[in-house]
Amino acid sequence: MTIHPNRRPWHLKTPLRVLLLAAMGTPSVSWALDVGYSLGYGLEYTDNALLTQDNKRDEWTNSARAGLSLIHNSPALDARIESNVDYRNYKNNIFGDETLFGLNLFSKWNISPQRFSWTVEDYYTQTVINPTDPNTPNNRQNTNIASTGPDFTMHLSPLNTLDLGARYVRNTYETSDIDNSRAVGNLSWAYQSSPSTRLSLNLNAESVNYDDQAGGANSNFTRRDAFAELSNRIARNEFVLDAGSTRIKRENADDVTGALGRLRWRRQISTTSDFAVYASSLLSDAGQRALSQGQAASEGPLQPSFSIPVVSGDVFREKSVEMVYDYQRSYGSNTFRLFRQKDEYEVSPADEDRRGGSFDIGYDFSEAMTTAIFASYVRVENFATFPSFIYRDKTVGVRLVNHLTQRLSLGLDLRQNRRDTDPAFTNNYTEHRALLTLTYSDIHNAVLNR
Repeated sequence: MTIHPNRRPWHLKTPLRVLLLAAMGTPSVSWALDVGYSLGYGLEYTDNALLTQDNKRDEWTNSARAGLSLIHNSPALDARIESNVDYRNYKNNIFGDETLFGLNLFSKWNISPQRFSWTVEDYYTQTVINPTDPNTPNNRQNTNIASTGPDFTMHLSPLNTLDLGARYVRNTYETSDIDNSRAVGNLSWAYQSSPSTRLSLNLNAESVNYDDQAGGANSNFTRRDAFAELSNRIARNEFVLDAGSTRIKRENADDVTGALGRLRWRRQISTTSDFAVYASSLLSDAGQRALSQGQAASEGPLQPSFSIPVVSGDVFREKSVEMVYDYQRSYGSNTFRLFRQKDEYEVSPADEDRRGGSFDIGYDFSEAMTTAIFASYVRVENFATFPSFIYRDKTVGVRLVNHLTQRLSLGLDLRQNRRDTDPAFTNNYTEHRALLTLTYSDIHNAVLNR
């Protein structure tokens, strides 16, 4: 979907401006900047561009791609910027030509190390407009989540610390009418009982204001979270458990109170394999979920990956569990995922239950030639209608990569996408897709010392 310049500059330029000011304001000591970039061309073919059951239309797409990665770590500043731009030209003009932009930005300026810092985050991506419709360019919108604010730490004793933080968060959607601003504050007391065990008591307060309350569909609200957190690292295990409660007061709807629980457990089974479990039962909303998913996406392959697009201003209870197993072999890698998630809305009837899994099994024929087979299955039941609407999305495919040189690679991705619905509606479809890419990538090609 074409980027609209009149909507993007403030949300993107302001965090970048703060980041640059942070960098310039740090002491003039030696620091290093790792720079990576990529350039590429893609030729894609689909035999069903509109993802319809009948009247299939094929499409050839030419795309020019560029990516940039900047990483800096020092006592004064931790920063990571990953951005990409993708221009797509549709040969048969089924869709209008478009430019897609992505940004994953995180920076933390340690103004007074271990005492006072300032954080900037920005996650710009594309999400679907209607989550029950097929994912085509006509059902896609630009989405941006920007967050910034200070953190203060007071060391009460060698074992006790008091943390205070504040954030201003701005959520914008190109099409969905749920743009909003958030003021967030948090207070935490932490006790380090041992080098591997930490206990904290946490209070979070949040005020959410929608630009347009859409006749009551978007209700401004305040939120209060109170919970205890226990984290432990022992041997090969990392464990974090949150338990508490949430109270939400809405302007045009009943108040909501409920339990808050989160579990994050990761175990390093061996030097080559990891297993992780993520589970939660909590009250959430579209903006809060979007920020957490942006943060998780930048933290590595063992983070939660399932993504349920939310385009409602309503609050909901999220119940979820995901298991991830990753195995790195000398000749490839395997990743397996299983998940289930249910969203229970307070006002809207669009409760949704998703379950499924995926695998990606890789094999390296040589240092230059690698391949992988992959598949995913997701069953979705949406309760907005009676009887409920059920659809099953299935993907199977194979991926080949030939590293022509250290930096130049040729890739081929072949896959079949299929949707089956119950009751049988016209949005059943089967699609065959092929993608050929030529990519030049220079990751961490430069270290600048000043």
